[in-house]
Amino acid sequence: MRQRKDGVWYFEVNNLNAIEENVIPFFKNFRFLSQKKKRDFAKFCKITRLLKDGKQFSETGIKEILAIRKEMNDGGKRRYTEEEILKRLKESSETIRQTEKSDDIVRSSERSEVNINERS
Repeated sequence: MRQRKDGVWYFEVNNLNAIEENVIPFFKNFRFLSQKKKRDFAKFCKITRLLKDGKQFSETGIKEILAIRKEMNDGGKRRYTEEEILKRLKESSETIRQTEKSDDIVRSSERSEVNINERS
């Protein structure tokens, strides 16, 4: 629990298990009054399931999550735009590919050293 400067208390969660175990059951028990909030909560639950299934680790999964996010809160203000997220995804996947290539080079040279040492 945290308190804002204006005296309002709020429950802050920063991991998926806490969302599944605390937040979702709370709002299923104390339902929203407005239809819009109910729809957004259903989308929130769907995104949570996608994250739990590891969909955020593929470009297709990220695009699916972003599409659902876009429909929530009337598209509202976001910390990161869809374009920024996709750009970072592309950059990180290129880094992974480059790392895998350099690892292969290191591994192959390590194998060569092992083979040379075994012959001696």
